[in-house]
Amino acid sequence: MEHAELSPQEISLFMELGRAAKACLQAEGACIELLGQPGAEMLECSTWAVMPAFFISRTLDHREMLNWALTRGGFHKALVLLDLRHADKATHQAHLLDRYAMVRLALLQDNTATLALASRGRFLDKAQALAGLFPEGTSWSFLVGMDTLARVLEPKFDQEPSRDIQDLFSRASFLVFERPGWSHVSLPEGLQGRIRLARLPEPLREISSSNIRMARQLGLPWKHQVTPQVAEFIERTGLYLGTPDIYEPRRKALERLMEEAQGG
Repeated sequence: MEHAELSPQEISLFMELGRAAKACLQAEGACIELLGQPGAEMLECSTWAVMPAFFISRTLDHREMLNWALTRGGFHKALVLLDLRHADKATHQAHLLDRYAMVRLALLQDNTATLALASRGRFLDKAQALAGLFPEGTSWSFLVGMDTLARVLEPKFDQEPSRDIQDLFSRASFLVFERPGWSHVSLPEGLQGRIRLARLPEPLREISSSNIRMARQLGLPWKHQVTPQVAEFIERTGLYLGTPDIYEPRRKALERLMEEAQGG
């Protein structure tokens, strides 16, 4: 089927990602692997907005969150982390390689952000790895929605949640964007100063990856929620139609490519 076909450009790009993913997953402890080593002047930048890219579709609100951080939030550079493993989210059909492609199309077209792989999904693991990535004295914050902050404060996989939350917030601060239905999250005592709230324009606050998947399956309008490049990619690959046999040939092709890239 046409959806299984991969262009030469995709094969080259995905092989590079597969090799980087192997190195990242084989590292001892939590690892963050930069994709396309940035120049020294980028690493020396003093303030970074760090966006974990565990969302499945790359929507306009994610793009606007980055823009807000860089134009109004006081950050100089942005780092987008693509999770190789999720702590509490399923991948909802899209293969890692296609999620990588959508991140590039949605968030990296204007060179305002650097992309990296994260070997682990927990925010504490990311914070520990980032401490070894940035030069001493670098200031940075996680860039998330209010729904994500709620999950951070109620972790499912931490053996000692209270201690791990305190450890996380001693290492990292958060720039948090309000989400519909998440107007308030109770913060543990002493953490308020580590969280900064922001608001997107009203139309963008209603956008979500789950809404896009549902609308596409039901035949409802959805393209207004993503960039034109991402919309074209979703249509071309057969993503999110709710009919497994349409996307499955491409998924299998991507799995074979990933195995080849990792020497499997």
